[in-house]
Amino acid sequence: GETTWVGTQHPDLPFQDPSSQYVTCMYWALVTTTTVGYGDFSPVSEVERLAAGLWMLFNLGVTAYIVGVVASLATKSDEETAAYRGEVAELNGYAKRHGLPEALINTMHRALKLQYGSAASGAQDGAFEARFPGFIASRARNLRHRPLLAEIALLAGKEDESDDEVGNEPLTPGTIGSLDSSSSRAKKRASSARFITAFAARVTEEVLIDGARVLEKGELAPDAYVLSEGRAEVLVQEGDGGPEWRVLSCSRGAVLGAEGFFLANGGGPMPWTVRIVGGAKVLRLSAADRNDLFEAFPVDGHRISMRVGKLAESL
Repeated sequence: GETTWVGTQHPDLPFQDPSSQYVTCMYWALVTTTTVGYGDFSPVSEVERLAAGLWMLFNLGVTAYIVGVVASLATKSDEETAAYRGEVAELNGYAKRHGLPEALINTMHRALKLQYGSAASGAQDGAFEARFPGFIASRARNLRHRPLLAEIALLAGKEDESDDEVGNEPLTPGTIGSLDSSSSRAKKRASSARFITAFAARVTEEVLIDGARVLEKGELAPDAYVLSEGRAEVLVQEGDGGPEWRVLSCSRGAVLGAEGFFLANGGGPMPWTVRIVGGAKVLRLSAADRNDLFEAFPVDGHRISMRVGKLAESL
């Protein structure tokens, strides 16, 4: 009809060739569905309408992509929030059933919150590696962790045949897990390459919250922790129930819990408490993995036990 867009703008359209009719109709459909509108100026020829139609489709695709990305981000955030709230509810129920003390509940809440935060990227790397077959995950962990482990004094090989049975300078709580790269003697020592490789493949990367007491005085050390980022402090207590004093600050490369973990007889109670300061990333080695490593590499296991035993005798 004369009142339609076609009737007013193209009264001769029914008499044009089919290709012109098709292009005009598609242009009208695109202008309408994309809500561009006809405007005061509009294409007239078929080429102009084809170009305008392609441009409208392109812009429609870009808009849809942007909307999709925003919606995806919002949905992902909602899913993570829902998962976190579910974990919190489960934690609260667990704490209520078992009558956990308030201090422990707060620590568990902080640890749970950290798992869903950006600070836990290191632990997320470990979770990502766990998706792959074991031999692939082990090689990936080895590439990431071996440079640090190869520099640790406690894990270093003997300097030479003239070295004593322990093969190191006198150990203290500060040197047992420190990085050795600045020592001229350490530069000469050659770490057992295969042992370090196996060690790196066995550790699990974790993120620990500020104030976490990973090892308590008088308790057995079920795990050993290698600091990869952050700091920890060693606390000694004056008598039973007395005040605690910080006697040592540990940094990258320190092996926390070595004193009660690497002894040949299975170790004894921890002589002090180890507390995380400001949050830290650690590499955790379990007792089962330690036993497997010492069985597969008896020479390295004996050397490490002797070094830790040397320290234990001086306590």
